Amino acid sequence: MSHRPAHDRILQYTTKMYNVREDNFGSLTSLQTLDLVLFIEAEFGIVIPGDQVTEDSFTTIDAVVAAMEAVK
Repeated sequence: MSHRPAHDRILQYTTKMYNVREDNFGSLTSLQTLDLVLFIEAEFGIVIPGDQVTEDSFTTIDAVVAAMEAVK
């Protein structure tokens, strides 16, 4: 998977759903993070294990994409 399309799609989703952009991505609540994990599963077919859904892996969109690629 190329970084850019996943990055852009996640940014589009979080901006639309939560008004969270790249500059404030770390402000996702725990429920928003869970919703994003479910979105990633549905959109990309990638299941991120619960033990890998950490604050560090969801502080930036690039960190989320890296977490996605780690389980691919």
